[in-house]
Amino acid sequence: MEEKRRNTNNFFVLFSYNFISSSLRIRLDPLRPPACGSGEYACIYPWSFGSCCAPSAPALPFHPRWHHKAVSRNPYANFDAEENRKAYDLSQKQRAMERRIRHQKTKLSGLRQAVDSAQDDTVKTELQNEYDIEAVKLGIYNAQYNRFCEANDLKRLSDRISVAKWTRSEAGGATQEAKNYTKNLNYIKNDAILKAESNLPKKRTDLPDEILQHTVNISLEATSKLPKMESVVPKGTTLTNVYVMAGDGTSTPIRDLKRLYTSYRLPAKDWQKKSGTVLGKHFSYTIHWYENRGRIPIEEIKLKGVGRTE
Repeated sequence: MEEKRRNTNNFFVLFSYNFISSSLRIRLDPLRPPACGSGEYACIYPWSFGSCCAPSAPALPFHPRWHHKAVSRNPYANFDAEENRKAYDLSQKQRAMERRIRHQKTKLSGLRQAVDSAQDDTVKTELQNEYDIEAVKLGIYNAQYNRFCEANDLKRLSDRISVAKWTRSEAGGATQEAKNYTKNLNYIKNDAILKAESNLPKKRTDLPDEILQHTVNISLEATSKLPKMESVVPKGTTLTNVYVMAGDGTSTPIRDLKRLYTSYRLPAKDWQKKSGTVLGKHFSYTIHWYENRGRIPIEEIKLKGVGRTE
């Protein structure tokens, strides 16, 4: 019975050593107990917690899980304050860029909903212009963020620049709108140079007669040559002597091209300024208008002059 009890105690001691060294990761050397405070080796006996050494404890067999050389690891031993400050500043700049991108995406989502729900064409066009401008800004912010991360060897954190309801479709649409907007603005900026180098005629006169798409009001004060007039040139009247004064197909740039593009969202390169004449029984009416691929906004047609046909 005494032998059995002694074997049981030895098993408990072995189990206690194994548990302590595995869970608390304490470096043990029961075969070589150190002098207290030496710092090179550590030993703990299950019946003597709080004591560095227990001389009365029996020596246990060597086990590799108990036998570890204690190494003092101070995480601040090689602390570099300047390097730490630099890393902190870079992380703060990265966080600021991420916040700016998230804010821009949220703004674009709201603008897209406003554009889609707008009923008035003028309001819709204004919102679309604002959307395109903000989409261009988002592209710039994304490019700046990518360059910053690459230049400073930082990881690009996609989860920190994501916002709710900003899907791939939304991102692709914003990117395409930004490209179209930038492309048209670049064309407007360089229009005069491109036309000067095009070798096209200053105006095109080889055009057939056209039909007036909108009614034109006539309101003239009396002059020495013409009486006072309050009348209209009705829609559907035939326009003769039609020619292109400026724009597409000529070497003459349209001075109002940017306003036309931002007002109607039609391709800048396709705008033309045209002129035509309506012949009446007693008077002729010269009409000017802006046209883009056959579309003539009603606000962009006006009476330019009146003359007698006799």
